[in-house]
Amino acid sequence: MNSTEIKRSFFYLPLLDRYILVEFLIPFIALTVGFTFLFLVGELLDDLQDFIEAQASFSTTAHYFLLKLPENFRFILPISTLLSGIYAMANMGKNNEITALRASGISLLRCGGSLYIFSLILTLISFTFNETVIPGAIKQAHKIKCKVKNRPYNELRWLSYFNQSSQRLWLFDKFSLEGEQENVYIKQLCPEDKSTEWEIKAERAQFNEKTGWRLENVLKMTFDPKGEFVVKTENLPILKLTREELDETPETILQGTESNNDLPFMVIWNKLKTAKFLPEKQVDTIKTILYNRVALPWACFISVLIAIPLATKSNRNGVFGFIIKAIVIIVVYQLIAQICVVLGKGGMLNPLVAGIGPTIGLLVFALYQIKNS
Repeated sequence: MNSTEIKRSFFYLPLLDRYILVEFLIPFIALTVGFTFLFLVGELLDDLQDFIEAQASFSTTAHYFLLKLPENFRFILPISTLLSGIYAMANMGKNNEITALRASGISLLRCGGSLYIFSLILTLISFTFNETVIPGAIKQAHKIKCKVKNRPYNELRWLSYFNQSSQRLWLFDKFSLEGEQENVYIKQLCPEDKSTEWEIKAERAQFNEKTGWRLENVLKMTFDPKGEFVVKTENLPILKLTREELDETPETILQGTESNNDLPFMVIWNKLKTAKFLPEKQVDTIKTILYNRVALPWACFISVLIAIPLATKSNRNGVFGFIIKAIVIIVVYQLIAQICVVLGKGGMLNPLVAGIGPTIGLLVFALYQIKNS
C-alpha cells in the first residue's frame, strides 16, 4: 500500500491540478490588477501635473501612463504569485482538503504541481517582458513626456560617447538620433598605449546605414606614433567613412550613453562581449546587471515553493500573519537584491554573487521551508 501511495503522489491528476490552478488564478488576477492600480496611482501623483499644465489630450495622457505600467510588473508578479499561492493552499487547508489529499497519498509538493508549471510559464513571460516590452515602453513614455514638455526626444546637447572596444571618443554639440549631427569631434586612440592617432572636427555629420558616415567641412589631424605632434593636417569639404572605418551608429552611440539598467539583455550581452578595453569596474557593472536580469524572473517560480509550506503552517496558526510574512519576504528579497546590485556595480561584491546570490538565497529559504513543513 505504501508503494502505491508513493506512486500516486507523482501521477498526473487533471481534476486536482485544474481545481488548484483555478483556486490560484482568481486571487492572482485580482492581486495583479490591484497592485497595478496602486502603481498607477503612484505614477499619476508623480507625473499627472505635467500633463495638466501642458494641456495634453486625454489620449496622450492615457497612452503615457499605460506605457509606464509594464516596468512595474517585475515587482508585481512575484508578490502576486506568492500571496495567491498562500491563499489557494490555505483555503484548501481550511476546508481540510489538504489533509484529505495527504491522507490519500498525495504529497504536499505534488499538490502544487499545476502551480509549478504556471509559475515557470510566468517566469518565462516575465523574462521576455523585461527584455522586449519594458525597454521599448520606457523609451516611448520618455518620448511622450519630452513632447509634452516641448523638449526634443531625439536631440541631445553636448553628448559625449567613448567606444571602449575601438578606443574612440565622440563629442557632439547637438546629437540627433535620426537627423544631422552638428559640431562633431572624433578622437582615435591607439589601443596599446592610448596615444592619439588622429582627430577629426566636422561642422556637420550624417549617417547612412549602407554607406556609413558623411562629414562636412572637416579638419583632420594625424599625429606621430607617440601621439605628441601633428604630422599632417587636412581641410576637407566632404569626408566619407565606411562602416568598417567607423563602426558606431547613432543608435549605438545613444545606447552607450543610456543606463545599462534600461537596455535589453542582448544589448548588454553584446556590450560585455566587446568589453576587453573596458575598465574592470565597468565590466563588473555590466556583469552584475546581466546576472541580475537572468535571476530576477525566477522569483515568480520560487514564490510558489515558498507559498505551499507557508500555507500549510497558516492552516494551524491563521492565514493573516503568514500573508504579512510573505509580503515581508518579497520586500526583503527585493531590498537585498538591490543592495547586492549596488555593491556589485561598485566592485565590492563579485558580480555573479551580486546578480544571482539573492535569488539563490530565496531558493534555499524555500527549500528549507518545504523540508520543515
